[in-house]
Amino acid sequence: MSIAPLGAQVRVNEFMASNTRTYADITDFEDYPDWIELHNTGGTEASLNNYFLSDNPDRPFKWRIPNGAVIPANGYLV
Repeated sequence: MSIAPLGAQVRVNEFMASNTRTYADITDFEDYPDWIELHNTGGTEASLNNYFLSDNPDRPFKWRIPNGAVIPANGYLV
């Protein structure tokens, strides 16, 4: 018998590239930025301190997720 870990497990759940009309920027409602939705499938909250995103394997630290970002257990972050 094995027991699955209850720790945080963050996955990219959805993304929108070339956004033209979904989810306007909250400070400039005429701007529609690209976005990603992260899902924490684990049973504990996930701190994203020192996590990065990139679309280029040669530049893995292209975009830093802001320090203090947290995804609750079984929660989402856009």
